[in-house]
Parts: sequence; structure tokens; C-alpha cells
Amino acid sequence: RSSGEFMSACANGSFLGGYLARHFQAVKKGLKPNVYAINRILKQAGIAIGKAHATGVAHGHPHFLNMVVEKNRVGLIDLKRAKIVNIDWGNPHSVSFCLTEDFRWIADEWNLLANKYREPSNEHGGKLYQAIKKRKAQFFDTMLSQYPMHTAAMTELKDIIGRLYFSPSP
Repeated sequence: RSSGEFMSACANGSFLGGYLARHFQAVKKGLKPNVYAINRILKQAGIAIGKAHATGVAHGHPHFLNMVVEKNRVGLIDLKRAKIVNIDWGNPHSVSFCLTEDFRWIADEWNLLANKYREPSNEHGGKLYQAIKKRKAQFFDTMLSQYPMHTAAMTELKDIIGRLYFSPSP
């Protein structure tokens, strides 16, 4: 796309944060939103971040307001903190080290969203809280699926990410 087309898409599109907020607010009200659509958008967002990483680009600030949704596609914006990183894809610790800031931002965004809908009276946080936690895991899986890694290295990377960003909630 040309820069003009991209800017137009940003102006006419919706930020992923707003898209998710509307979706989960509708669920909280008992409405039945289009689950297929939200899954498709989340998959596109995971792919967008994953492809950037796979090309050696760390976004630097990949929160939900830096992802624009337009016509079932997701684009990344606000790349002023982006940097080129030299990732050794055969070494999961290298991947984790090079992309730690992005992983942390993404995990924090999902945790903030989940905690917004947490039911304090429910020991497990409630159905919506658990659904958001599940979506977080799916998002990371989709993102990681874009990485050029062998199975053993990917398994180790998932273990590292699990320990760092999926610790049990209190």
C-alpha cells in the first residue's frame, strides 16, 4: 500500500483495543457477538506481529492501540520505537532476549484486559476472564507460528514465554 492509502486506512479503521473492548463489553452484557470475526482479527494481529519479528523487527511498543483493524486486516502503527534485532532463531534464549520488550507489552495488554473483566467473587475469575486468558494464549501461539524455528527450539521458547508471561494469577 502507498502511505496515503495506509493513512486513510488508519483514519477509517478501528484500533484493536477498541475492537476488543466492544467485543468483551457485548459479551459481558449477555449479547452474542460474532466470535468468528473476533478470532479472525486476533489471528491477523498475531500474524502481523509475528511476521515483523520473523523479519528481524521488534516493534518496541505493540499495545492494542498500535494495531489498526480495517476490513478484517490488521496493520501495525507507531513504529518510532521499532528496532532491527539480530535474532538467532536456533536459540530460544536469543529470541526471548531480543523480543522481550514486545512480549512484555503484549502480555501486559492481555492481562489488563482480563483483569478488567475479572469477577472477584469467582475463584477462577469468571467465564469472561478465562475466555480472555485463553485468547491471550491463542494470540501468542499465532504470533510464534510465524517464527522460522525448528520444533525443539519452539517448544523451549514456549516454555520460556510460559514461565515469564503466563504465571498463575493470584
